[in-house]
Amino acid sequence: EKEVLAALSSKGWEIADNHRNTDKLLTEESVNAWKTLMSLAPDSVELKGLTVLNDFHNLKAALKSLVTGTEPERLYTVPTTLELDSLFENIREKRYYELPEYMELPAEEGYKVLAETKDGQIFDSFMDREAMKALKSFGEESDSEMFKSYVDFLIAMTDIKIAYRGARAQKSEEFFLDSLCGSEYLDREVLAAEASKGEQSLLSFLETSPYKDAAESLKISVTRFERFIDDGLTDITESARTESFSVDPLIAYYHAKQTEIKVVRIIMTCKQNAVEQKIIRERLRKTYV
Repeated sequence: EKEVLAALSSKGWEIADNHRNTDKLLTEESVNAWKTLMSLAPDSVELKGLTVLNDFHNLKAALKSLVTGTEPERLYTVPTTLELDSLFENIREKRYYELPEYMELPAEEGYKVLAETKDGQIFDSFMDREAMKALKSFGEESDSEMFKSYVDFLIAMTDIKIAYRGARAQKSEEFFLDSLCGSEYLDREVLAAEASKGEQSLLSFLETSPYKDAAESLKISVTRFERFIDDGLTDITESARTESFSVDPLIAYYHAKQTEIKVVRIIMTCKQNAVEQKIIRERLRKTYV
């Protein structure tokens, strides 16, 4: 661990001499990077869009805590555009209007779904689809072609992940229609139909789509597929290298920093558990340099 911390320090990370908590270190690095971006482009549609998934994650945590009577703070993630100090209180008092407009209805409907069904999977499926729909709207609103590609790829990969897990669990077509968002090159209804037929049918379909490589990575392992997603997003942000006067370099910086943090977490966790170097290398992501 000391070697990893020394390497990070040489790369500009601020690491206290009495460092003890890796999670806290990574959280602080993420928050500081986000503050930097907000100081540069506080009104950027694209930057707000990048935190949509974290925002919905935090909303889900608050709603689940309300229904189960637990504390949500340990479940929150950053960066986020939500005011975490007041989020749970606003949800408890049904002050949904305190949320961003695109989250008001999902919060209200999500609470009803969870309270009435007591089914965490149905709730997660509903909220995750709402998150993807919100992300999609940010992509449509943006003038950045790179961001549009980034969003579409991320939504497509999320749909594939849901479809694959559901296919292995032999979920119904109705389940997939309720869970999938749909993207430019991956029709929601077609994907739902193929996934409902089972894992092999889904993979065969994907092999004839623009996401053949995603199918190949899934055949190896879900871990390889997760790396495929992150590396694909990194490839998309490569176009920011030729941009100087647009939001694209900021998007690329955000993705690069989040990838860097993920890689550090993987290395630290693997070293703490004495994982072989070969396996660690297989899990590492492509970084934007």
